[in-house]
Amino acid sequence: MEFVVDQGHISRFVVGRSGPEHGLPAAIMRKIYKPQMQLSTLNQKFISMRSVSVATFGWKGSEASPSNKGFTLMEILVAVVIFAILMTTVVSSFKAFVMSSDHIQTAIARDGALSIPLKIISRDLTFAHFSLSPAYVKPDTRSMPDPFRLVGDKDNVGGKDFFRLRFVSQGLLTIHGEGGHQRPVQIIYYVRANENGGFDLCRSESLPPWEDGVQNSCDPILIKDVSSFELAFLNGENERFTHWDSDGEAFDHATPRAIDVIIGYHAGKARDNSLAGDVIMTSIALPVYRDALE
Repeated sequence: MEFVVDQGHISRFVVGRSGPEHGLPAAIMRKIYKPQMQLSTLNQKFISMRSVSVATFGWKGSEASPSNKGFTLMEILVAVVIFAILMTTVVSSFKAFVMSSDHIQTAIARDGALSIPLKIISRDLTFAHFSLSPAYVKPDTRSMPDPFRLVGDKDNVGGKDFFRLRFVSQGLLTIHGEGGHQRPVQIIYYVRANENGGFDLCRSESLPPWEDGVQNSCDPILIKDVSSFELAFLNGENERFTHWDSDGEAFDHATPRAIDVIIGYHAGKARDNSLAGDVIMTSIALPVYRDALE
């Protein structure tokens, strides 16, 4: 008998006659052949199962599948760049939101602080008192100015121009005398310099007899550290004027129909933010007015 070995397995054999001239006896050869046949059968079964696994599941033993490979360095770098861009956008948006929220809160607090002074100005002008026709007579060079006249013009304070407004109002009646008589008061809104190099909007109030230039250091301050105080006067035809004198010929001895008040706010605590230098405006319609005289 001859054995033919192929890659470690017995592929075929030739059995000859037994005898001393042919090698081992037949009984011994059968004992050797039987285990080799069993080993060959196991090898064939394993090869068959491996073929089924490869065909069904794509498993190739120790060979790595493309789907099991990790990320390349380029893919990781691209992912990191995209993540950095997204995080930068998110952080910038959040920072802008926080800053805008702080500005809004500051603006609300500022408007709340200015609401009371604006209400005082509005109330005084709403209850302004004027001499009406026919009681009002055009003044001449020999007559005294109308005590209830309204005058608004500019005044230079510390090298800057601010408006000054004078009129008579019954909005804040003052009790005077033993009988408790109520009298209208002269009100003057003006700006004066403060100790810090800034300017304050003040309100002067006085009883008759009235003088236009009455301004005291003890006059109450409405708004501290103003950057501007401007007025605009509107007549019956809705024309705007930067000054007014109800006793003047240029205005036909009429009173304005409405007054726009513009206040620039520049408080010390607001100088470091973007809201510094903002203005607040209000328009006040006068319920009582005198028409132009012919």
